[in-house]
Amino acid sequence: SYHKLQVRVAVELVASVVALPVFEQTIADNIAEAMVKALDVAIISGSGTGQPRGIINHVNIPARQVVPVAPEDFGKYATWPELFAKMPRPYRSGMVLIVNDADWHKYIVGMVDSTGQPVARVNYGLDGSIEERFLGREVIAVEGLLPSIDEVSAGNVVAILCRLEDYMVNSNMAITYRRYFDEDTDEWISKATMIADGKLADPNGVVLIKKKAESNGGGSSGGGSNGNGG
Repeated sequence: SYHKLQVRVAVELVASVVALPVFEQTIADNIAEAMVKALDVAIISGSGTGQPRGIINHVNIPARQVVPVAPEDFGKYATWPELFAKMPRPYRSGMVLIVNDADWHKYIVGMVDSTGQPVARVNYGLDGSIEERFLGREVIAVEGLLPSIDEVSAGNVVAILCRLEDYMVNSNMAITYRRYFDEDTDEWISKATMIADGKLADPNGVVLIKKKAESNGGGSSGGGSNGNGG
């Protein structure tokens, strides 16, 4: 299918006349940022109706790769090698961990192995950019795209292991940009439009990590699946 993603920004005539050129550039930057954020949301959690189908809502992810984890186990070193092992070996090359930023810092950044050595790595490049890695894999810490395990109800996805290259975005046109004047409102309209769809091309390279329901006996990450999908 094809879905339309469109951003419109209206600037009143007087403001457009007295504004500095940097103002127009800021509008263009904000439009681009808004469209990227919308695509991020769709790729992670899109419903597939009126927008691409997101990774957590794909229906054919193997059941053994949908794994419940109890909050008390989320920050334990032993949990994560077991979760990483759920990914079939042919799909591990290029695998990344997508996790809520608060959970990354609370549960993983300070994690140590059985010898007391830190497991996570946060490196800073010469340009100040942050490179976050965990057990040799790139980490993408996000806000808003995935909930914190502390704040969400059981059954919700709180982290994803996947190869992002297995998610395909199909578009029959590049982002188009048009600026025109609305005579009725005396406003300059900046409009950007993209027509696209997207879904997982191969669901076998995804592990969904869900919050496990609380139980009297506690839980471990090695429990059975509670179903797939979002």
